[in-house]
Parts: sequence; C-alpha cells; structure tokens
Amino acid sequence: MNKEETNAFQIIENVGGLDNIARLTHCATRLRFVLKDKSKFNLDAIKKLPDVIEAIQSGEESQVVIGGKVVTYYKLISKQLSHTNETENIQESAKQNWLKKLVNDLVNIMAPLITAFIAGGLFKAIISILATFKVLSTTSQNYIVLNAIADAVFYFLPFLLAVSAARKFKTNEYIAMIIAGVLLYPSITQLANIGKPVYFLGLPLQLVNYSSSVLPILLAIWFMSFVDKFLEKIIPNSIKTTLKPLLLLAITAPITLLIIGPIGSWLGDGFYFVIKAINTYAPWFVPTIIGAFAPLLVMIGMHMALMPLAALQFAQFKKETIIGPGFLVANMVESGVAFAAALRLKKDKKNSQIAFSSGITALTGIIEPTLYGITLKYKRTLYCAIAAGGLAGLYAGITQIYSSALSPQSILTLPLFITSNPNNFVNAIITVLIAFVLGFIFTYFFAEINPSSNSNDDQHSKISSNSNVTAGNDDAIVAPVTGDLEDLSEVKDDIFSKKTLGDGVAIKLNDDIIASPANGSISSLFPTGHAFGITTNEGVEILVHIGIDTVNLKGKGFKILAHQNDRVKAGDPIVNIDRQYIEKQGYDLTTMLIITNPNNKKIKLKTTGKVNTGDKLN
Repeated sequence: MNKEETNAFQIIENVGGLDNIARLTHCATRLRFVLKDKSKFNLDAIKKLPDVIEAIQSGEESQVVIGGKVVTYYKLISKQLSHTNETENIQESAKQNWLKKLVNDLVNIMAPLITAFIAGGLFKAIISILATFKVLSTTSQNYIVLNAIADAVFYFLPFLLAVSAARKFKTNEYIAMIIAGVLLYPSITQLANIGKPVYFLGLPLQLVNYSSSVLPILLAIWFMSFVDKFLEKIIPNSIKTTLKPLLLLAITAPITLLIIGPIGSWLGDGFYFVIKAINTYAPWFVPTIIGAFAPLLVMIGMHMALMPLAALQFAQFKKETIIGPGFLVANMVESGVAFAAALRLKKDKKNSQIAFSSGITALTGIIEPTLYGITLKYKRTLYCAIAAGGLAGLYAGITQIYSSALSPQSILTLPLFITSNPNNFVNAIITVLIAFVLGFIFTYFFAEINPSSNSNDDQHSKISSNSNVTAGNDDAIVAPVTGDLEDLSEVKDDIFSKKTLGDGVAIKLNDDIIASPANGSISSLFPTGHAFGITTNEGVEILVHIGIDTVNLKGKGFKILAHQNDRVKAGDPIVNIDRQYIEKQGYDLTTMLIITNPNNKKIKLKTTGKVNTGDKLN
C-alpha cells in the first residue's frame, strides 16, 4: 500500500468511517464531506496526516484541504465507497426528485452489464460473419453451441440484472439470483406450454416467458430489498443467520410469481405497444433524434439512460432500434468529423495526428476523444455533427434498420445488422456511409477548424491588444483578470488568507474573462469551471481560484473555454463567467492566484494597485 492509499484510509477512519459518509465531492483543493454525524470528524487527527494542508468545518460540510493531490484522494476514497455499495451517496442528493432518482437507479443497474453486452454482441457478430460467408452452417452443431454462448448473455439477462439490482438496492445478491432462477426454471416454463390453467396456493398463476425480460426481475429485487430491511429489524440476532434467508426467499419468490412478475410483464407489454406504434407510424423518429443529439447526450452523461429502454425493447422484440441505429449513426458521424478535422489541420501535425487517431477510435465506438477534442472545441462543428446525424438517422429510421443484439455500436459490430432480411444489412451499410460522408463534408466545408479559428482566438486577441502580455517570457506571471489587487490576508477564506496552499495575490475582478497567468500547460481544469491550474514551462505550479465557495454553483455561471493539458500562453482565455448571475447568488468573486510550488525560488508578486489582464505581477 503506497502513501496515498494509507492516508486515504486514515482520512476515512477520521471522518467516522465509510458508513458515516453521506456524500463526497471535491473542488480544486478540498475534499468536501457531508457526514451523517459531524461530531465524528476528527479535526486534530486529520490535520496531522501527510499531504493534508488543513481540515475545517464549514456549515454542513466537513472539509479536508489537500491541494494538488485532491483528485487522487477523491478517487481512492470513492473506490472504497463503491466497494461498500455507497456509490449513490456521492452521485445523488438526498432531495433528488423521484424521476431523476429512477433514471439514476436504472443507469446504475444497467451500467455494470455493458461489458457483458459487448461480449455477447461481438460474439454474435463474429458468428454472423462466419455464417454469412458459409464458413459455418446455421444447421451445424457447432453453430448451435456457439449461438448458445452468444445468446446466453441475453437469455439469462434476469440473472445479471438480479445481481446488479441487489447491489444497488442493498439486498442479498445470492437470494436475488435464486429469484431469477425461479422465473426461468424449466418445469415452470413447461407448465405455460401445456395451455391449461395453473394454480399455486389456490391462486391463478399467470405464466410468462421471462427469458431476456427486464422489468419483472427489477421489480422483484426492489420488493425484496424492503422485505430484507423488515426482516433485519424483527428477527432476533441469535437466529438471523438461518431464518432471515429462508423467509426472504419464502416471501419474495411466491409474491414474485403471483403478482410482481405478471405486473412487470404487463408493463413490458405496455412498452411493447408504445414502441410498436412508433415503429408503425413514425419509424424515422427515434433514430433521427438519437442520431442528431447523441453528442449532447454523451456530453451530459444521459446516453446510458437509454440502455434500460433498449433492453426492454430487446426483451419484447428480440431486436433493437433505440441504441443500435442511433448510435451507429452518431459514432460514424464523429469519425467523419475527426477525419475532416485531421485534413483541415494538416499544417499542424500534432493536432492533425490527434484528430486522425480520434477518428479511428470513433469507428470502434468510442467518441469521447472526438467529442471533446474537436466537436465541442471548434466553432460550428457541433452543428455540423447534429445536422449529419439527423439526416443519417432519418435514413436509418425510414429504412427501419435494427440490431439483432443489444450491444454498443461500432464498425466492429456492424454484422449485428445481418438478419433474415438482407436489406437490413445493406441499409445499415448505407447508413454508415451517409453518416461518415456527411460528417466529413459538413465539417470540412462549414466548421471553423484551423489553428486561428479556435473559439477562444477572438477573445485572446482582444485581451492581448488591451494588455501588456509578455508571451515570450517564461518567467512572467501576469494578472489573469482585470481588477484591483489585494493581499491574500484580506481574503475572507482562512485557507487562502493563511496562505496554507501557498503564497500569491487576490484580485477583486472587474472582468468576465479569466486568462492564463503564464506560459505553460493546463495541468488541472475543474468541470465546474471555478478553478484551474497552470504548470509553467519552468515547472512552477499556479492555481487560479475564481471566487469563494463557488464550487457550490456546480458550473452554473461558468463557461470553460479551454481543455485540460492544452498548451497556453500568458493571456489565453481559460474561463468566461457570468458575473451578474454569480454575484446575484451571493458569492464573493475575489479571484486568487496561488503559487503552490515556487520551484525552489522566491517569487514576489505585486499585491496592490489596479491591473489589466496580462499585466506583469512579478
């Protein structure tokens, strides 16, 4: 165990243990805990830990100030929370509305199964290729066995969902798997094939084929979690080990067969009729919308919310038209965007190579490098991707292509569109070509992709023309914003005023653009936009913190203009703020420039007077 892991465990112990952590977040420098019992926060012990700069109580939050290593410690502690099934405590607020909680629960249950879907989907794709080229006969025993391996992931989906749901709802995973086994037990399934009424405990038993189903097992395990909590309270500890699992199974299984399973099946049937109506009257709608707006869904993390719907559709229809066509389109569009960018940036070898490699990864179904490195970086590129995705999605919808397995889409899983209808595969190929070509053409001719057309350039030139930026001097530290300088001791935050993070200067800003204070690279850029770190070409680490406690705005009022690891010059714009909005929320926008690592030499900064963005401070 390394030093950071040891310290993380000690921090957990001194905040009262994992069970005492209701929520964990972090900002530029601090771990921010919301604890169930704040009295267990051991200030003195935490302050003595290596790498800990300070520990403070601030309202409902218990804060541990780490500095530059805050992300490392956040990941280590979050990992331990995940191991104890407390992941939702760092993702959800206690006052979360029921719809958002439902979506998050479904996403958290389905997300761990993605690897299984990829395995089954790709395996099925390989079999389809072998069968198409007559390498493998569909009537051979080899095909039957291989097909069983591929289909097992989907046929026994209730087992996978049972485990994932049990972890989410904090109930016994093994009893949950038994409940799934009850739904799929062969002799019960055979009763349904007899065609005669079946009774259990004198009550009519509606028999349903639960293979590949989603809702019945999710509802069953959700119900079981309440039974589990009830039994935990009423059964004496002396007999709990044996009696609790018995009663948990004895109560949950019959109720699932008699009530919950059929209800889940009816709800699935309702979803079946909705999807059937859409496919009948507007088959173009879903692929068009998803094809167009997939980049935005990925950007806000909502693309995973479609997986439960796709699973429900696959359970009913044994084919899938939600994720399959829509994200096949989106991935190919992003690939076309990346290759167009690579060609437009051919004079900039480094960025051209990055764009080219992003295009290849997009072909394999990973679009984040293209999305964040190109689509959201350059002007008009996002609009080009939306237009191309919408048009290609429209073709996919009109021709009603579908995937034969539930799987993330890429060029590698294209054989999943090989079905008994040969036109399905042909139209899928045409869809891929339309998406890629339109993404390429729209981006190449209409997006502004060249070194001088970055969306930040106009702002950069504006700053440079009105300031004394000395971009050629690697020693220079400049004002990141226009305003009045003041000594750090005047800042209304003890962490900054006591210089526990390092020495520096504060600025009462009078501007909306916060720029780089030096030549170097962006070593940290927080998603909320309230802080960023610059490592200069000489190795000096500078933290720019915009406002006090502005992390609580969760990004509202902040627009990030750059990307982590970008090479920047003094005066390059990094963040654009909405001063009026932030101040209206009651936040102090005093901006701190802190030298967290002076590189073994004393750096003296001006602390009085007025400055413009780019004025030298040292």
